[in-house]
Amino acid sequence: SENFKNIGRLMLDNETNDHMMATSDSKKLCNTIFDLLTAIKFGMKLYHNGDMQKALAAYKNAERLLLTMNNPKKLSICYTNMGNVYKQLGNLAEAERLYLESIKITSGIAVNEPNEKITLSHTTMNLGVLYQKCGRLQDAKIALKTSLKLAKETNDLVAISKTSGVLGQLYIAMKKYDKADTLINDAYEQVKESDNLIAIQYAMMNNGIIELEKKNYRDAGRWFTQVLQL
Repeated sequence: SENFKNIGRLMLDNETNDHMMATSDSKKLCNTIFDLLTAIKFGMKLYHNGDMQKALAAYKNAERLLLTMNNPKKLSICYTNMGNVYKQLGNLAEAERLYLESIKITSGIAVNEPNEKITLSHTTMNLGVLYQKCGRLQDAKIALKTSLKLAKETNDLVAISKTSGVLGQLYIAMKKYDKADTLINDAYEQVKESDNLIAIQYAMMNNGIIELEKKNYRDAGRWFTQVLQL
């Protein structure tokens, strides 16, 4: 029916036409999926608008529906999003729990679906950022190195640039400037000839940050200018 087509296209502003459903089961299924996508859509919108409490409520509703539908892949993403909200709210312990639960689920899926390593890489990076925020620098290093390894295995250029930047800043915090420099330069060399402009911009910005930390202001300005030009 048109209801299912609209849901598939994420046309969530359109109301479903209940009279068009063939059976009560199909109506129930349609409403469940519609509720799920609505929760996810508005959860993301509320998060980006800074309304963390309402975003959390939306994601909890999505969690309930995903558990009912037995959809572990989307559930792991939901847990990552909920973890992001809890991190913003300052509840770092709950954020860690949700990140770890997401990683556990996605690791199991990735055994048979290698492409899920991309999702796994992103969540592991979030965990590393959380550990750095908590001052657990060694745990942060392990998580970020794992995230970077997964990004390289899947050739996710944006993730390579982003994770290299976060790990590079961690090395700076640990006073390991040479490691930071090498890491950032390697990432830039890997992505600079690609057509992925987002990855290149991240890599350039990371170089600018490194030069800024070294007080090489002219070189830092050159990198940041290139980012703006691109």
